[in-house]
Amino acid sequence: WSNATIQSLTSLLPPLVNDPESIIRQHLASQLLPLSLTCLYNSQKVTTRSPHNERGYKLLTTTLLAHLHTLITDHDVDVRRAASDSISVLALHISPEDVPSLILSIPIRLAAKKENT
Repeated sequence: WSNATIQSLTSLLPPLVNDPESIIRQHLASQLLPLSLTCLYNSQKVTTRSPHNERGYKLLTTTLLAHLHTLITDHDVDVRRAASDSISVLALHISPEDVPSLILSIPIRLAAKKENT
């Protein structure tokens, strides 16, 4: 996949994350999983040090997970559930050293938010 393809896809995400229709946000949350996995395991630039495509891993950790972080705090329970399901599967594919900062920070942040309300 080319930089133009990545740019085209990622530029579509912010409006979809904020779409007024919850069904759109719910489907986006569930479709970010196969998109992320495709980015991670694209056969280009995979090294023996890491089973992931480095460019895809960076896209996942800097952009796609940020959108899932937003969707997991959505006011609609079905959107939150879809985002949670995607994040829980992606956690199995994230490098173990990145799990605390990228994945475990989500429930910690949610618990702190709940505690403050």
